[in-house]
Amino acid sequence: MFSNIPYNKIILSKLNSEIKNINFQNYCYNYLKTDFILDTKFLFPISIKTNQTSTDLLSHFYYKKYKHFFLKEYYEFVKNNLDKFQSFTESFVVGSHNNYYHLVIDILPRIFGFNKITNKYVKNIIFTESKLEKSRIIKSLFETKKIEKEVIILKKGTYIFNNSLFTLRQNLQNVIKNYRDTFVENLNNLPKKNIYISRADAKQRKILNEVELIHNLKKLNFEIINLSDLSFIEQMKLFNSSKCIVALHGAGLTNLIFCNEKTSVIEIFPDFSNSNNDWYPLGKQNNQVLNMIRPHYLKISQINNLDHTLYFATDKIQNKINKKNFDMNAHEKIIMSLTTVDIKVDINKLCNLIKKKINL
Repeated sequence: MFSNIPYNKIILSKLNSEIKNINFQNYCYNYLKTDFILDTKFLFPISIKTNQTSTDLLSHFYYKKYKHFFLKEYYEFVKNNLDKFQSFTESFVVGSHNNYYHLVIDILPRIFGFNKITNKYVKNIIFTESKLEKSRIIKSLFETKKIEKEVIILKKGTYIFNNSLFTLRQNLQNVIKNYRDTFVENLNNLPKKNIYISRADAKQRKILNEVELIHNLKKLNFEIINLSDLSFIEQMKLFNSSKCIVALHGAGLTNLIFCNEKTSVIEIFPDFSNSNNDWYPLGKQNNQVLNMIRPHYLKISQINNLDHTLYFATDKIQNKINKKNFDMNAHEKIIMSLTTVDIKVDINKLCNLIKKKINL
């Protein structure tokens, strides 16, 4: 079967001989450079030479979603079909994703590892189909980085890549730096806008009394934004020109990577602490509630030195909690419920907090 090598055992494994380190512009990029099989739904490579891989280095999903790769059934599926899978040679694999956060933070940063050195090793760059192509994010990256290799876009499936490159997971701080360095010409805006990110066009995770909330926010000079209407560059410029951002927890907050220092952020969550009233921690108290949230955007704010407040709404729709169908412990069920639950906010309390942030 295929073996999952933990980070602390990589250096002693056979997989280590297939990892290449390239220092470019004062940052060391690490690559899996070998023959590997790849499931393009998960974008998770497994070495054909050693039958080894590492979720610590190569995954981007919740770790339990990778369990099936290490079962006997998957191993036999691969071995029985090796001569049937379509293959590519000397490829640089990037991929894509239908979730904006995973696309921007986990997937596309692999392209930053494409440079003058790796250019010598590859003939083509591999992407996968995505519903987010209309945001023009991939096109924007190619144009800005002046990449001129053949682009191949694959459908979901299992493929073989021979003598190919797959960039290992990168540090979040470097991911943010690479984006800001790459798009520096779009990041010179004066932060003066107050914006509210609406999820009115989303299928789940909504604020049920949003109409009333928007009515009050407009009185506070807030612009109401649907990010699905904007291109990648437009989203980038919007966040870079904002001084206060209010949003329900969601992938749109990935754009915090483009904010200026001291920008105020109010991120709204459903509350699972059994409190009776909406509440929010102050300042460094954010760190005391990390077990109640998915901290993706708080981490971005900490790196970019943003003023990030977590707001917890107690009124939530109970029948939308814990719908995931894979094994989870109690805490994992709560965290995953953050992605499905609809809520109502205390309009007065939330707006009073907002007034403090915009100095009214």
